[in-house]
Amino acid sequence: MKSEVILAYNEGAGRPFAVFDVDRASRAYGTGRVELFKDGQLVDVITLSPSQYLRVTPINGSYD
Repeated sequence: MKSEVILAYNEGAGRPFAVFDVDRASRAYGTGRVELFKDGQLVDVITLSPSQYLRVTPINGSYD
């Protein structure tokens, strides 16, 4: 089973401003609204500005 987190960054930043322990994110690009899901359930909603973006990274460095 893979273990990963979603990281939120400001454009040009080297460090994330937020880390989410979720399985997936669904972003509406026109509004910046991002819905975050864990185990198929909605757990949080955030709003990103156009200069902010999301990245997915493995927690343990591999996909087992």
